Amino acid sequence: MANIFDYIDWRGDLSFSQVPCCDIDNLILSRLSYMPFDDIVPAETSISIPLCKAAKLLLESNIPTNVIFCKSDLKLLSALISSDRFKNIELSNYINRIDLDLQKQFSAITLSICPDLYYISYRGTDNSIIGWKEDFNMSFTSVVPAQYDAVEYLEAAADRLHGQLILGGHSKGGNLAVYASVFCRPDIQSRIINVYNNDGPGFRQAVLNTKQYQSVSDKIRTFIPQSSVVGLLLEHEETYTIIHSTQVGLLQHDIYSWQVMRDHFLSIDEISNGSRFVNKTLKDWLENMDDFQRKQFIDTLFSVLQSTHAKTLDDLLQHWYSNTRAMIRCIRKLDPETQNTLSQAFRLLWISAKSNFSSFLPKLTSLRKK
Repeated sequence: MANIFDYIDWRGDLSFSQVPCCDIDNLILSRLSYMPFDDIVPAETSISIPLCKAAKLLLESNIPTNVIFCKSDLKLLSALISSDRFKNIELSNYINRIDLDLQKQFSAITLSICPDLYYISYRGTDNSIIGWKEDFNMSFTSVVPAQYDAVEYLEAAADRLHGQLILGGHSKGGNLAVYASVFCRPDIQSRIINVYNNDGPGFRQAVLNTKQYQSVSDKIRTFIPQSSVVGLLLEHEETYTIIHSTQVGLLQHDIYSWQVMRDHFLSIDEISNGSRFVNKTLKDWLENMDDFQRKQFIDTLFSVLQSTHAKTLDDLLQHWYSNTRAMIRCIRKLDPETQNTLSQAFRLLWISAKSNFSSFLPKLTSLRKK
C-alpha cells in the first residue's frame, strides 16, 4: 500500500506549475504547520525562506525530540528537501502562540506554492495541555480564541498577498481553516478556491446555520479515516471522503497511515462501526449536559491535570507516577460540589457507552465473524 511518501517519490519531479495542487499535496502542506520553525521561518509575509533551506536548518538544529510532534515529520522534511515539487516552496509568516490565560494554542504558516497561489496552513492541536483544553472548550462555546486568531491571520496575510488562496489544516487546524474561510471578509473569501479539513472537528449548529458558512460550504473538502473520532466531533454539513488507513482506532488520526493511489486518496464507502459507536457515545454524552455543565466538567478536569505542573502530554506520561499522585491529592481537595461534577459527568459517559454498546453489539459481533 502507498502513503504520502510514495506520492512524493512518484510526483516529486513535477512542479505545481506543471501539475496543479491536488488533495494529497494539501495533506503534505497542512503538515508543515506542525514543524517547529521558530527562529527559522520569518514572522513577516514580505520575507520568506525556501522550504529546502528551512527544513535543512531544522534538521541540523538537534532540536529536542519532545518538540517534534511525530517522528515521521523528520522523515517528511528529508523527503521534501530532495523533491523538485516541494523544495522551492517559499515559507513565511510563521506564528506560534500559546497563551495560558486565554487558554489558546495557535500556529500557522503561509506557503507560496507557485506564482499567485498560496496555501495557508493551520496547525492542529499540538502536545500542549492548554491546546487540548481549547479543543474541549469547543463543546460548550461557539468560538474559541484560536478561531479568532485564524480569521485575523488570514485577513492580515491576504492583504499582503496577490492571487488565489487555499486554506487547510489537520485536526483542529482543519477546523480553523474552515472557520477562517467562513468569517473572513467577503473580498478575501472570493479569492479562496479550496478549504481542506483533514480529520478536524466540525462546529456547533449555530455556526453551520450562518449565511457566511453557507456561502463557502461548496469550497470545503473534508477527509476522515474510516475509524475517525476527532473528525466526526461536533457537526458537519459538508460531505466528507472516507480514507483507508493502515492504523487502528484513534491512531488513524495519523496522516502517515492514510493510503493514496497516485494523486488521490484510497477511499472507502463507510466509516467503521467502531467509529460510529464512539462518536454516538460522545454525542449522546454531551447532549446529556448543558453548556454550563460541560464547562464545569472541563474546567475541573483540566485543573486536576494542571495540578501536576505539566505543560505537555509528554510531561504527564514521563512522570506518570508522581503526576498521578498529584492529581489524586488535587481531587481530594476539591469541594464536594466540584467532586460531584466530575463523578456525575463520568457516570453519564458510562451510561451513554453502555446504552450504545447494546445497540452496536450485534453489528460488532457480525463484523468479527466475517
